[in-house]
Amino acid sequence: MSSPLEPELWHVRSHGRILSCELRCDANGWDVLIRSDGEALFSRRCEGEEHARYCSNGMKQDELKGDGIGITGASGGEPQPR
Repeated sequence: MSSPLEPELWHVRSHGRILSCELRCDANGWDVLIRSDGEALFSRRCEGEEHARYCSNGMKQDELKGDGIGITGASGGEPQPR
């Protein structure tokens, strides 16, 4: 069940920085990794891939509800409206 770092799921421009989200899977499970301008900001361990994607989407929606502007979406590249 080990897989390399998954490409970034989304990018959001918010408060002068670029936030991005990646999913990671290893022998211990799934992590959602949030980066700010390329630097790791935090990660969250999830029960499985479905839960990780759910958490990732929730974090993205939280940023978009503020001043965030979607750059790429979970579908892989389509800009998301504010």
